[in-house]
Amino acid sequence: MSLRGNYIIRIAFLGLLFIIPFNGNAQKTKRVLSSRPDLVVGLILDQMRPDQIYKYWDKYTENGFKKLLANGTEIRHASYNFYNTDISTGNAAIITGALPSAHGIVSNEWFELLNDKLVFCTDDPSVRAVGGSFENGPYSPSKLLVSGFCDELRFSNRGESKVFGISLEHSSAILSSGQSANAAFWLDYNTGEWMTSSYYMNELPSWLKGFNDKKMGDVYLSRLWEPLLRVEKKLGKKGGEKRSSQQLFKSKTFPYNLDKLSNSKNGRDYSWLKFTPFGNAITMDMSLSLIIEEKLGKDQYPDYLAVNFNTMGPVAEIFGQESPEMEDVMIRFDIQLAHFIESLENLLGKKKVLVFLTASRGMPKDQEVMQEIKLPGGLFDRQQVLSLLRSYLNIKYGNGKWIRGFFGNQIYLNRVLIEDSNKSLDEIRNQVADFLVQFTGVSQAISASSFKSGNTVDGLESMVYNGYSQKRSGDILVVLKPGWRMKSEKNTGTGYSFDRNVPLIWYGWRINPSVIYRRVNMSDIAPTISLLLNIPLPDASSGSTIMELFRN
Repeated sequence: MSLRGNYIIRIAFLGLLFIIPFNGNAQKTKRVLSSRPDLVVGLILDQMRPDQIYKYWDKYTENGFKKLLANGTEIRHASYNFYNTDISTGNAAIITGALPSAHGIVSNEWFELLNDKLVFCTDDPSVRAVGGSFENGPYSPSKLLVSGFCDELRFSNRGESKVFGISLEHSSAILSSGQSANAAFWLDYNTGEWMTSSYYMNELPSWLKGFNDKKMGDVYLSRLWEPLLRVEKKLGKKGGEKRSSQQLFKSKTFPYNLDKLSNSKNGRDYSWLKFTPFGNAITMDMSLSLIIEEKLGKDQYPDYLAVNFNTMGPVAEIFGQESPEMEDVMIRFDIQLAHFIESLENLLGKKKVLVFLTASRGMPKDQEVMQEIKLPGGLFDRQQVLSLLRSYLNIKYGNGKWIRGFFGNQIYLNRVLIEDSNKSLDEIRNQVADFLVQFTGVSQAISASSFKSGNTVDGLESMVYNGYSQKRSGDILVVLKPGWRMKSEKNTGTGYSFDRNVPLIWYGWRINPSVIYRRVNMSDIAPTISLLLNIPLPDASSGSTIMELFRN
């Protein structure tokens, strides 16, 4: 063979040495990238601090919280990094990885200056009820301004992935499942049946009609609510002012006759479910039926299911966090959680399902307990302050309706009147802020003008800024002192640790037993799941990837 022939053979052989390993690595990389969970499930409690999970540890089963914590990854310091931690702002942050200033859900409700009316975060008069009462149907995610990881999942394969949201409340079901979900389902408190809106479909699927025919709401509300285990009287039950439980439940303690309480001359009121552990139970029932009937996790395209549990917050608000009722709700939820995880693993297998458990917000400290152990705090009477503020502005600027409303922790001024009166908006904002900060319980009153000016903010003020939207937020944002709450039936969140800190536990697919102690923002969930699913990041995601979850 010629010299030139030998040279060609040697070059070809060396080329093979480089090509073969490269192809092998390419196949290995492809295998890793294509490996992803068949189903992602978000279990979202409407209110819960991390410490509350451990409060009843000795009374849990081995297969609920204990199983998740023993076999999953727990993040000890997960928190929201914005003020106004409402359930809606939290749900939107979880899926978008964005701050309220970007995703647009600045509160459960806000005042629309252009239309001069108060709107709820999921209001949409352009859609109608499907499968339920007319008044419980005009809702959609139309006010959510950016995409969530579940939207990017469906975009990545042109809608082949299935996405659903479930909750007793329409806002939680809708905002936890994004803009392009196949459906969000919520409970109609008038009929006790699960429903949706025409944003998603024109008729309920046949399986859901069959589920509704079982009348599970009646099954649960026909029961006597008694504690599963022996409970002890705890702090916060000394008496004093009557708790709302004594007024609503017409009783100081167990047992509660739910059949009698929920029935009236107008029929059954199914909203009673959210004040009992059976609200969580019926939500679990619905979730498992949906997974089976919609065949989630059964094809080559990953699916996502958001399941919201709405009982913890209302029960804590009515009975108190240290109450026997709250204890029973948590003990029963642990059993329900064990059943749900076991069912998931039987249906799909642990290695094919990724579960994360968290909360859409923390939980404020119990005012009654705080008083007993002499911690500072109190209730801020919004209506009384509003009355005094209106009188002050009338004296200073002349009679007029200078204030449009005080909603949540935000005051909205009458921009039209201010402009017609040739007054300075910035000046009135600052005057109102200076007036409000004098009240007991107020830490700061922040004028929106300070954000527009581009001033550098830090501390609590930075979290207020993270939750501020120029189009939707108020003119003055009120920050209460720690331990203080707005006096209202609706629990308004704050930027303090008890409202921001939430549990975050990952379990299942490729998750190893471990504990992460560093601070993790809740906006980190969306980019982490996006990377796990190998899909684009949501539009306005500002979170970071939780890299510890990727270590095998």
